[in-house]
Amino acid sequence: MRAYGRAGLWLIALTLVLAAVPAVAHAGVLKLWPLFEYEHDEAAGTRTVKVLGPLIEYRSDPEYYRLMLRPVLSIRQARGIHDDEVRILYPLLTSRWAPVEQSTTALGGLVKYSTATTEDGRALTRQRLRALPFYFYDWDVERGSRVSLVPLYADLENLFGFERVEMLAFPAYLRLRQPRVDRRYLPFPFIGTVGGELGSGHSIWPFYGRTTLDATADSGFVLWPFYIWESRTGEDGSERRFTSFPFYSRVSGPRRESTAYGIVWVHTIDRAAEQESWGFPWPLWMYERTATERRLLRLWPLYENSRQRPLDSLSLPTLYRYRTFSDAGFEWSRGDGLFFVFRNEHSTNRSLRTERHVEGVLPIYRAVRVDAREEGGAPALLDGIWPENEAVRSLFAPLWQAYAWDGPIGAPRWSVAWNAVTHDATGTHGPWRWDSTAEPERAIETRETSDDR
Repeated sequence: MRAYGRAGLWLIALTLVLAAVPAVAHAGVLKLWPLFEYEHDEAAGTRTVKVLGPLIEYRSDPEYYRLMLRPVLSIRQARGIHDDEVRILYPLLTSRWAPVEQSTTALGGLVKYSTATTEDGRALTRQRLRALPFYFYDWDVERGSRVSLVPLYADLENLFGFERVEMLAFPAYLRLRQPRVDRRYLPFPFIGTVGGELGSGHSIWPFYGRTTLDATADSGFVLWPFYIWESRTGEDGSERRFTSFPFYSRVSGPRRESTAYGIVWVHTIDRAAEQESWGFPWPLWMYERTATERRLLRLWPLYENSRQRPLDSLSLPTLYRYRTFSDAGFEWSRGDGLFFVFRNEHSTNRSLRTERHVEGVLPIYRAVRVDAREEGGAPALLDGIWPENEAVRSLFAPLWQAYAWDGPIGAPRWSVAWNAVTHDATGTHGPWRWDSTAEPERAIETRETSDDR
């Protein structure tokens, strides 16, 4: 046991030495797979050290230093500026340091701690701690410290879409503030009042309530949810809604008309989009007709076709689902099938001149293409479920990727059996390699000359 422990210490020590000492050659490769790998390209300013296959990896380039002890720890440190990140047992703990703001997220987001400093980093300007859903702590230079302990006491800003949320022995007292609208409940939700510069109204839930916001919105209920109404006035006129749940609802306005009889039948006419749709029973079966085409929107659990924003559309697990969205130079489409086993997603941003393509078949393979570069691997487990999660791709995916590739489309660098066999611009290489002074440009030129002969 002592011999194995000493060998491990020597490997780690050798890794740190090679990572710290500048290479004397333009490019150097030392490969003793699966124990140790070292690559250095002075022209590109990159260096990579691997110990025990994908378990321990150190990388450096002109922008960042990276260290990964998979699957436990990953560290990224920027050169010259504050743009650093540490992940420990992701998603258990993640910390990020930016030039002005720093944040730490633990337990998958249940605990969040963030700070802000001056531009020079010498003075603290803000602190914030969230231990959801109970403890909230805020401090800033102007107002000092504020502590909230839900449900006993809370005084919080910018929460759930409200400018300020106050509570005392919730649900005994709750106050929700928005710009020029103030709502109070004593206790929530049974007795409420609406005030402020724009708002007025009161409610005794579930018997009666009415709220007026300026001259643009009027809503209320009688014996909620059996009789609910709402009226909103915009530039093109007023839209009125009436609901008698679960029996009947109606929306009537200059832009659209919609009638629903429970969830059995829904009929909508959208004049702005010049389309008409039906649902029977909604949302399991939906059909749409326009002036130029007719199409099936959903036949659950077999098929779905949507043209809405990805986060705005109601989506159900379906054998095959296709969604598209287009707005102001941004185009997005995604098709997936067999309950997320198959995925094909494409997005284009014309203003930024970027193009992104994600595809995969779980658990066979996963590929992410950005402009002219592509990265992927096989098999795909967690990275096949969350292919755009950078932490999953860098910290976990190399552990099970027996085949991986990364680089320009058409000529990527690929590896088999966790780097036992690799292929790049210099050729195909096996598990044992030592190129102490090889230069990539010269090697490529030599290979092309040999091929010509």
